[in-house]
Amino acid sequence: MKRIIHYFRRCLFLDKHVCPWWFGYSFDNPLRKLIHKPEKILSPHISNGMTVLDIGCGMGYFSIGMAELVGENGRVISVDIQRKML
Repeated sequence: MKRIIHYFRRCLFLDKHVCPWWFGYSFDNPLRKLIHKPEKILSPHISNGMTVLDIGCGMGYFSIGMAELVGENGRVISVDIQRKML
């Protein structure tokens, strides 16, 4: 548990090391959508047909919401420094 807390602190404080790919699963919780809805947060800024860039996408939590907002005519380009996150 101490090791997980240590990695979490490093991610939060933007240490020179990247967050391990397996830690991304801690943010991939179905209950997160109850309070943190990507579509609701992003809808004022993204519309159908746009091309959007998700830098530091992690496991794609916001990328999926972006894809729903841009629709079939738009594109979402997701980039992350960790290949295993993609």
